[in-house]
Amino acid sequence: MAPHAGAYTRAELTDLVACAEARGIVIVPEIDLPGHTTAALAAYPELGNTDVSGPHGVSCVWGVHDTFLNLDPATLGFCEDVLAETLAIFPSPWIHIGGDECPTTEWERSAAARARCRAFGIDGVERTQAFVTTRLTDWLRARGRRAVVWDEAADDDLARDVIVMAWRHRRFGLGAAARGHDVVMTPCDATYFDWYQSDAAGEPPAQPGVTTLATAYGYAPRPAEAPREVRERIIGAQGALWGEYLPTTERLDDMAFPHLSALAERAWREQPTTYADFTHRARVQLERLAVLGIRGRTLPGA
Repeated sequence: MAPHAGAYTRAELTDLVACAEARGIVIVPEIDLPGHTTAALAAYPELGNTDVSGPHGVSCVWGVHDTFLNLDPATLGFCEDVLAETLAIFPSPWIHIGGDECPTTEWERSAAARARCRAFGIDGVERTQAFVTTRLTDWLRARGRRAVVWDEAADDDLARDVIVMAWRHRRFGLGAAARGHDVVMTPCDATYFDWYQSDAAGEPPAQPGVTTLATAYGYAPRPAEAPREVRERIIGAQGALWGEYLPTTERLDDMAFPHLSALAERAWREQPTTYADFTHRARVQLERLAVLGIRGRTLPGA
């Protein structure tokens, strides 16, 4: 596996925000908490559950890790400091704080974490993530920003002004909308464009799973059979293109287009046309993109 590394400077991020704004795009940053924090633990070992694990090195693999931040007040303050830096750079009214893929195994093993739970009045270690999420969403609300979380964090006690992004399955998005949350639908089986585009031999390496163009176009973010009040809470959709298998811009273009065009049409058009009509128009769109230097996936028969 080739090493991956790098970081943005504050000046580079500020330029990126300005570039996006000039094109009518709002960048919504995600600071995933309290999981997906191995880089922070490697840089600041004191943030970890040091009575049961550590010190931590920089991770050489991606995926779900079972090492997390501890619950010390100083660590929670560190999270708020990181978010404060984020707010200073990104003017977005929405700030994503993650909340996905966070097993409680390490907190359960840590006597210090269990003691912190008792001190904070947390009713069991399994409620730890909800406690952290509530603290951070309250912190953002007090500063005029609206929190966004993944569907794992959308329990019954989550404040209703928090936006939920449903990635594990569409039913989690429909459930959150029924409870009163605004929802962005991004179910992995239809909108994860880092999956294989087909099951044909010779496909470049990708995440396990297949999202064909027909699957992307066939997905309705606001299903007609859902109650009207649920449909009205579904405020958008997202195509996810995680970068683990995207070493070049050319690979990114190949995975993103025309899949992204399919999702955009279904998200913005209440009455879709046929898939055959879409692919006919998509060929023209791919030609336009090629003029801009974007090389999407060639459609069969093109």
